Amino acid sequence: MEKLTDPKKFAHDLSRWYRLNRRDLPFRHRRDPYEILVSELMLQQTQIATMLPYYERFMQRFPDVNTLADAPFETVLKMWEGLGYYSRARYLHETARTIVYEYGAFPDTFEEMKKLKGVGRYTAGAILSIAFEKPIPAVDGNVMRVMSRILLYEKDVRKVKHMREIEDVLKTPIAQTTPSDFTQGLMEVGALICLKRPRCGECPLPAHCFAYKQKRQDEFPFKSASRRKTHEHYITLLVDAGNGYFLRKRPKAGLLANMYEFPQYTGTLEQAIGAFEEDYGVKLSEPEFMQTFTHTFTHKVWHMHVYKASSPRRSPFAHALATFPHAISRAHRKIIDALEE
Repeated sequence: MEKLTDPKKFAHDLSRWYRLNRRDLPFRHRRDPYEILVSELMLQQTQIATMLPYYERFMQRFPDVNTLADAPFETVLKMWEGLGYYSRARYLHETARTIVYEYGAFPDTFEEMKKLKGVGRYTAGAILSIAFEKPIPAVDGNVMRVMSRILLYEKDVRKVKHMREIEDVLKTPIAQTTPSDFTQGLMEVGALICLKRPRCGECPLPAHCFAYKQKRQDEFPFKSASRRKTHEHYITLLVDAGNGYFLRKRPKAGLLANMYEFPQYTGTLEQAIGAFEEDYGVKLSEPEFMQTFTHTFTHKVWHMHVYKASSPRRSPFAHALATFPHAISRAHRKIIDALEE
């Protein structure tokens, strides 16, 4: 790994570029730690274009940390519906309650911030540097891509210990400028310029970038092979009871915790029908195949083989989809969208 040739100029060039070129994003209008917390959790595993409408609706419903802390979790989950990675909603709600009912205010130290549910080193650094102007770097995958090219960093950028090495490198330049501009500047360069196929002609940092000077941009960052996804197959039953479709709530822990979904089972169609009839005490009509839907999670892929059927009577387990007040998983929202077409 090379060293920054001039940390002070690196910080100056980056911060000046950010002030002149930053995007107008709603969570940048004020340096509010609550708004930054919400935006950072929403942006985990999510593109900003997808996230922004959810962010704006969420902030209209929960404009401050007190409002969020006082809200029932089911309401929070419903507002998160469709954004995916629902554990983030649970962490955000738990963190809001901790801030309001235990701390009384947002913590402003790195160690206290990291104790909050769902807040790791990157999110803690982002909140502290942007909202509180603390010279604490925020290093995520985008920042690692930028810095791996600048420093010819040849280690695996996915490993936490290597991210901490880059944190240590950035502690010097962030202390020589406005921390909020520095952190957001690195985020912006990573999001807009130093992409998988970098736009080096638009970059404010070519004088500091060893990969650019040596024409080795395409060699970085170095990543270990990703874990292969597992594939899971389900029989998903779309059962019309006259007063709506059968829905069930997932367990309180694990994948899609507390979300609602159509009943689905592993095994054969006959086994799924038998399990459904035992679970709900009704006999189903002859099922009709509708379609196979797939949904990709971080480490697995669901294949949902959907069959339509009907129940001979109305059921308290059936609900009108258009007015259902609770959150339905995005995997099963695909089925609803197809049903409504």
